[in-house]
Amino acid sequence: MTTAKQNTFRSTVLETETPKFPSIEDIGSIEIDAIVLTDKHCTNNATGEKFTVQEFELDGYTYRMPKSVMINLRAILEKMSELEYFSVIKSGVGKDTNYTVVPVQEGV
Repeated sequence: MTTAKQNTFRSTVLETETPKFPSIEDIGSIEIDAIVLTDKHCTNNATGEKFTVQEFELDGYTYRMPKSVMINLRAILEKMSELEYFSVIKSGVGKDTNYTVVPVQEGV
């Protein structure tokens, strides 16, 4: 049975592993030019708080773009303006989730 909490996976982080939705760290390497961000307006079912997340579509799947990934990617692109691909490593869960953006060479 699907709960309301499971239906809002992209807007809040679940403590459970099921169901497993595609996540940005599941992508091997991401072509920067393939990302077109869109805003998605969400509501936290537990608190009723409204907020906006950014998402992008790749290969038929929609992925949430965490703010910390955008901040790190912008910083990397300031130093490596010719970068074409990146990857994301996720650690932690819930509010202790951290994302590390890693530059990736084409074909790696």
